[in-house]
Amino acid sequence: MGEGFKLAIILVVSFMIMSGASLGMISLGKVDVAALKELFSSLGTLAAMFGIPGIISAWIVTRGQTVP
Repeated sequence: MGEGFKLAIILVVSFMIMSGASLGMISLGKVDVAALKELFSSLGTLAAMFGIPGIISAWIVTRGQTVP
């Protein structure tokens, strides 16, 4: 498998785990929605700074192609 695919899967799984943990924290009353909104907004900004959306887009465009 390509490195872009592995990175995309890791990011998606990590986001799902963080989302589940966030829901758990909200249900336990340990954090409020405003704090989580700020967290996820900050993570989106950080991902954009590192070019993560571009990496995933490049993988989607080139998936299925082989490199000799």
